[in-house]
Amino acid sequence: MSFGNPFASSVYEDESGTSGLGYNGFEVSLNYISGLPDPNIVSNSSLKLIFKSLLKRDDTTKEKALNELTSYAALKENQPELKDDLVLITWVQLYPKLSISESKAVRSLAHHVQTLFISNLQKSYAKYLQDTIPILLTGLYDLDTSVVNSTTKHLQAAFNNDQNKVNNVWILFQTQILNFADQVLNKETIDSLSDDRFVARDEAELKYLRLVNATISVVNYLIQLGFTTNPTKMEKNLELYYKFFTYENLWHLLLVNTNLNNQRIYKTLLSLLNSTLKNRPDLITDKAWKLISKRFLKSLTFTKKVDSKSQNSVIYSSLVIPILSTLINLEKNKPGFQEYDKSAKERVVGLLKIGSLNSDAIYYTLLQSFLTLTSIIDLQDEVESKTIENILYDDFKSEVSKNLRFRNGASFIINSLSLYLTIVTKFQDKSQTEKLLGNITHEVLQIKSPVTSQLTGILSKYVKPEIVQKEILETNPDNVNNILSLSTKTATPIDELLSKSFDSLKIKSEDESQDISKEPAFTIYEHIINSNITDYSTQVNEFIDELPSFVSTNFIDQPIRILIKYAESDLFSEEVFYESFETLILKLEYINATSHLLNRLDSFKNRDELLQNSSGLKKLLKDSISKYDFTSDYLFKPYFTNPTTIINLYNVADQQEKVPIFVDYYWRYNSEDDELFCLLSRQTNFLDHALWRSPLAIPVHKKVESFFPKHADLRTKFFTSLRQHVVDNGASLEIENHITNLLDQNPDLVKEIIPDNYTKTITEAYGEVIDSRLALGNPLQSNIYILNTEENSFKAEEVVSLIKYAQFLDNMAYEFKPEVVLNFNVISEIAADYEFLVDESKSKFSSDSLLQFQRISNEKFNSFFANESFNSLVSQIISGEFSNDLLRLLVEPNSSSVFSFYHNRLLKHVLSALFNAQSPKVTELDIDGYVKKGIRSKDSSFLLSLTTVLSVLGSSLADLQYERLRNLVGSELIGLRPIEINTEGLKKLSILNNFVGSGDFDSDFVPFQPQRFNMIINEVNKWLESDVAFEPEFVFVRLQLLQFLTSINGLEFEKTENFVELSIRVLQDTIGIVSVGEEDRSLELKYYSLKLYLTLEKRGLLEKSTATDLQSEILEFFINENYKEVNRPVFIYNNLLNRILNKIPTKQFGERYSELFTKFQNSTNFELKRPLLQIISRVIIARQQDLVIEFELSKDGDDLSNFKIPQNLIDNVLKVPEFDEDDLEEEKKLINYLWNWVLILLNFKDITLRLRALYINQLQTENDELITKFLNFISLLINGFSDDKEFNQKISNDHDSFINYGFENSVDDLVVEVRLLSIHLFYTILTSIGSSASNWFNDIKDRNFKARVEQFTSKFISPSLINHKLNDFESKSTSLTSKDDNLKIKINRITNEMKASYLIDEQYLEVVFKIPITFPLNNIEVLGPSRVGVKEQQWKAWLLSSQRIISLQNGEILESLEYFLKNVSFHFKGFEECAICYSILHQDNSLPSKTCSTCKNKFHAGCLYKWFKSSGGNTCPLCRSTFNFR
Repeated sequence: MSFGNPFASSVYEDESGTSGLGYNGFEVSLNYISGLPDPNIVSNSSLKLIFKSLLKRDDTTKEKALNELTSYAALKENQPELKDDLVLITWVQLYPKLSISESKAVRSLAHHVQTLFISNLQKSYAKYLQDTIPILLTGLYDLDTSVVNSTTKHLQAAFNNDQNKVNNVWILFQTQILNFADQVLNKETIDSLSDDRFVARDEAELKYLRLVNATISVVNYLIQLGFTTNPTKMEKNLELYYKFFTYENLWHLLLVNTNLNNQRIYKTLLSLLNSTLKNRPDLITDKAWKLISKRFLKSLTFTKKVDSKSQNSVIYSSLVIPILSTLINLEKNKPGFQEYDKSAKERVVGLLKIGSLNSDAIYYTLLQSFLTLTSIIDLQDEVESKTIENILYDDFKSEVSKNLRFRNGASFIINSLSLYLTIVTKFQDKSQTEKLLGNITHEVLQIKSPVTSQLTGILSKYVKPEIVQKEILETNPDNVNNILSLSTKTATPIDELLSKSFDSLKIKSEDESQDISKEPAFTIYEHIINSNITDYSTQVNEFIDELPSFVSTNFIDQPIRILIKYAESDLFSEEVFYESFETLILKLEYINATSHLLNRLDSFKNRDELLQNSSGLKKLLKDSISKYDFTSDYLFKPYFTNPTTIINLYNVADQQEKVPIFVDYYWRYNSEDDELFCLLSRQTNFLDHALWRSPLAIPVHKKVESFFPKHADLRTKFFTSLRQHVVDNGASLEIENHITNLLDQNPDLVKEIIPDNYTKTITEAYGEVIDSRLALGNPLQSNIYILNTEENSFKAEEVVSLIKYAQFLDNMAYEFKPEVVLNFNVISEIAADYEFLVDESKSKFSSDSLLQFQRISNEKFNSFFANESFNSLVSQIISGEFSNDLLRLLVEPNSSSVFSFYHNRLLKHVLSALFNAQSPKVTELDIDGYVKKGIRSKDSSFLLSLTTVLSVLGSSLADLQYERLRNLVGSELIGLRPIEINTEGLKKLSILNNFVGSGDFDSDFVPFQPQRFNMIINEVNKWLESDVAFEPEFVFVRLQLLQFLTSINGLEFEKTENFVELSIRVLQDTIGIVSVGEEDRSLELKYYSLKLYLTLEKRGLLEKSTATDLQSEILEFFINENYKEVNRPVFIYNNLLNRILNKIPTKQFGERYSELFTKFQNSTNFELKRPLLQIISRVIIARQQDLVIEFELSKDGDDLSNFKIPQNLIDNVLKVPEFDEDDLEEEKKLINYLWNWVLILLNFKDITLRLRALYINQLQTENDELITKFLNFISLLINGFSDDKEFNQKISNDHDSFINYGFENSVDDLVVEVRLLSIHLFYTILTSIGSSASNWFNDIKDRNFKARVEQFTSKFISPSLINHKLNDFESKSTSLTSKDDNLKIKINRITNEMKASYLIDEQYLEVVFKIPITFPLNNIEVLGPSRVGVKEQQWKAWLLSSQRIISLQNGEILESLEYFLKNVSFHFKGFEECAICYSILHQDNSLPSKTCSTCKNKFHAGCLYKWFKSSGGNTCPLCRSTFNFR
């Protein structure tokens, strides 16, 4: 059933009775005027809303609506609603208009919806296919590929991806397609498709052209598909096709201009024409032929606008091939088509003149076809043939100039030449042809390009030898290769060329200033030799004989190459060759270039004969080794090498430090020669380089290890080399694994890798004496004084190799014997001492590597005791009967103090671990017998083992069971003869210390019986009073005594007065000794004396005067200390020292300020400067507080020179350091520089405005704008890391990390510390200099840098500063509001504003202080939003004066507000304002006090002074009368 749409806006029918594009009784149209649907007829509200949206002009709205419709149509449950005819009519009327939308998204979605209707509604939608199929098919040819791809995909899907069904659609609806084409081409226009009120003209044109192009493409495909697959059905509509080809509007589109869319339609039309001519040329009637021919030929007039040499020609390049193809097809199908246009020849020639335009090389193939077919141009006509020849010649020249340098350009040149030659050889005048061939030959031979060879190949098919011979006679040296190529291909004799070139070469070679390398003779003769042209053997032999004479410093390689080729050619003459070769050697020796020949010797076919027969070559080889520079590998080739040469070559490489190159060259050519390898390994250090430093290490390892079973010397050499490499360079994981595998496979090799007497090796490196400084930080503590110790005896350099090799061995996954593991652990303890005693900056190891070594060693060592108990081990030690062999090695008597020391340290580790893990019952052990035996023993190693065991027991010795034993040991100190004090006294005091100082004792622990304790005190006093106390050996007793006194004083029991006096006496004596420098081991003495001092102070046992005296002594040696080496003992001591220094009153430091500052400047250790800086900062702040009071008490006219930042501090920052985050020393210099600035800025802390201004002036004016320079530097420094997101995140969450920066080292990474310190200083200086910060910021010229500074400041600095300002104002503002009930103050922390409101006659006068988010880069603003009872001029003056206090005087907000309120108060009390500044109160807080006697106006003295100074007179500013002061 067909019915019309009763709501349509109009009804139109054409001649055929159809309604536009509609076939179902309602109008369907592409234009915007007719065929408009009425969505109101749709009953479904959702669809109605969608259709209404699709009628909107906005493309986004349409796109959204189409997406909704797509989703709606895809759902099966919605199909009943969609099958409603009113819905379908509305869609069918909308679809054409949507399909040509300016939006590609809308077009694509519209086609998608159409395919959904087809696939989902099927028969229900079938009757509407006539209306919509042509529209859908245009989507397949949209100008936008995304629309094409989408439509293609959905169309296939709509027909179940069955191409046959899709093809049937085309043929089934061919009538509708042709009707659609008629509508588009003959009915619609640009203006009918687009409303010019809403669509721009260029968009409207594009819309129309897109539709036309798609329509033509649809018809084109229909013709190709239909007449190929189903001609029967197609022929039923022949009349429609005949009619289509007669549309004038269609062929009027055959127009060429610069518009690319027009050109696209032009090409589409040509495609239509060509495919029709190919498939069904009969569709084009005579009428159509005339129309097409005239329009097509006329379209060629565009060539008049084309300049092929111009860049604009590229826009026409895509047209050339389609036009030429069309001309060919027209010639084939309609000869004489040009008769429709009188100017056809002119137009075609014009087309040929523009050439290929770099379109495609096939252009010349097509052009040949056209020239062969066409009757437009007669090649036999002299004039026309000349015209074509000129065109083709110009084409060739043009292609050469344009395409020679392009890789894909060769085909253009080749095809153009081929066409030229083909055409000119068809000319009737053969003499003219020969002349043209000669000309083109000359042109080709001038071309220098790889393509020339192909061009000469083409030429050779057309040119005769006579032409080539002529070119030979006239040849240019640059064209030799080309002429040789052509002469060979044309079999042209070149005797003349040979003679001429050789004569020229000989003449030029006589002049040494001439460069003969470019002479054509070399190229010519080399060509003959390479081509094996034996006809010229006489000339070649003569040339080879002369060849060496042409060699020079700059011309070597080609003569050698020619000689090589000659030796393998058919022209070879042995006599000529050898004579030339020997002469060549002499010549090369003369110019010192023999390496060129030796390097190429392998290329000679007769190399072996030369090595055997050439006397010159033998001598050359001998001489070359001594001069060899290893730039090439020729001397290492097997035919050169023998035992003598290889050793000589190694020695030369060693002298030149080029052994790695030697290894590479040697292995490259001689790796299979075992005899040579063994010789080289034995007689040189070859293995040291090849095994460990070379990329060839793996094959060299395999090689040398294969000789181990039969060659003991090579085995020894290998492991010696291994040890040396490990010591010098360390060992990689690959080496460790390789050696481990080697030992696993050959256990006998262990004796090679481990020295026979490992203990001797250790002793030789370490020495026989223990460094006494280890007492400050080793597990045995002061017990080491039992052994032979000496200060600074540690041999750091000597033990480095020991540690490195032991690290390597210990890292290996190989199970060594226990005694070997023991030695590894001894060395690991030595490594720990190395780290302890060596300055970190001088260490040869990283701390991590040493810690790893100790960890791995200890784990292996402790594994031998894993199944032991603490009591079992101690019992074995006490009894001397051992079931554990490793324990026996640890505690057996040892004549070496060193091994006794380190064995007992290892014992301490083992026992401590077991003790802590097992909590053993120590009372079961025979400690009494063990101690008593120790008291009697003279063996220091036994005593050390005893003290080691006792130190592990610790507080367990406080048990009542050991009270008698403890008192016994103490009694052993009593009654010693003076001669025994330094021996027996030291031994027994050491034992005793382990009873009282090795653990945490209970508060009720009393170490000795009172009577026994007093006797010990008295005995020690006797020691101190004896002459023995002044002997050098007594220092060990003193150290143990200090330890004893510290331990006893640390206990809770009540001490006797005698004991306290003894403690203080020993402390004073020791500090006194150290202060005067009378004793060695000063560091140890100071350390133990400071421990005693802190203990006495903690217990409150020091009187104030005594403590003060001791502090003075301690301060004295602190100031005078100068460390040659800064290591862990120094740091340990300084940590104690700093605890005391922190308690010394600042006043004492202030008296020594200059000495402290000098010490800071001279100190080289970075970490030791930190506590010194804390002391100096305390002094600066204290002195500054006194200075502020003194400054405020000063009067006008007083000398202010004392009120300055110390110049020596400023001098330290005058030079800005360089900074490199990868350079540790540069970092330290930078931090030192920044620390000095911290000290400078401390002078600004809590000072007055006037003093602040004085300091700013000193830094900025007197020191060459130092503040500006520093701000520039610090901002650049910050800018360097401001992009580090991880760091920025860290500080954004923790502003205190930089605001409250302290000198203590709380950051392990110096780079991070530099960053925090720089931000801290930036923050501090911005708070210190006030408005100077904004002045500096405003003067920055670089806008990008300025923006980065502002961004960083506002993010990290400003929030804290603003918060501080607000808090400070809030805390202090109550002092104002409490005095005046009329004043109200509010703080807004969101807008950072402080508003003060003052009540005047029931109205509020208001002033606002606004802090910008970039404060302090931008100043605080003073605003006056509400003015009451004050003139505007006076109000502005008050605001300006308040602003000055903040901006110019660096005043606080509260000070500015106070000033403002005073002006307000004075104003309403009737005070008269100054007639100059309009304020009542001057900025110096004075009132207007100077009155003009004439006009009676009052002035501030300061304002009047400025007026007089600026005007140069003393007249009143208002009445101009002379001002009389009264």
